[in-house]
Amino acid sequence: MRPAPPVHRVLGWRRRRRKGWRTVIYRFCRRIRTALYNVFVQPAIRRSFAACGRGTRIGRGGDFYPFSHIRIGDRVSIGPDARLWSSVAYIRIEDFVVIGPHVTVITGNHRIDAVGKYITELTEKDKRPEDDSDVTIGTGAWIGANVTILKGVHVGRESVVAAGSVVTHDVPPYTIVGGVPARYIRDRFTPDEWKRHVTILQDRAKDGSVPSPAPDSSDASHVHPDGSGNRT
Repeated sequence: MRPAPPVHRVLGWRRRRRKGWRTVIYRFCRRIRTALYNVFVQPAIRRSFAACGRGTRIGRGGDFYPFSHIRIGDRVSIGPDARLWSSVAYIRIEDFVVIGPHVTVITGNHRIDAVGKYITELTEKDKRPEDDSDVTIGTGAWIGANVTILKGVHVGRESVVAAGSVVTHDVPPYTIVGGVPARYIRDRFTPDEWKRHVTILQDRAKDGSVPSPAPDSSDASHVHPDGSGNRT
């Protein structure tokens, strides 16, 4: 007859079994919630925007206001808990953009020089034209988690904004920026890499599957002959 296992082994096995069941139940509930969101909620959100392109995915928990001031291109991925807020200006997100979780985009600002009123008393009528400016996120850009983008910013084509950054000025195309406030870190490509990148994308763009990189536009101006990039 085999001796009974020690009590601590029995209790440990029971705890592991309970934990295993909790994990199974949690994963099951999460899949159900995701399926319901994808079938019912996400399509309604996509239809509410001023424009929303093909293949675009919107993560759960987002707050978008007003929908009529937000335009989103094709094959964009917006992570969970995004905050896209506007009042007068517009938010434009171009094709193939990736936005990480907990990203905030704000196109407006409060006046801090209004005499005789508390901040909470200010309304849209108290704003000046310069208090609101459009925000544009260019084609192929990657916005990292927990980034805040403030009014008037243009994030250039295929640029990268590091996680946790606060973007207060334009981001040159094909560059990497980060910090508070966000500053230039380096170019994404060397000049030779950039030329090969553009050539490949131009070939792929011939069948319309991807947008053309338009190398003859101002987007190409960041590549200097010495490879130093545009650090403005």
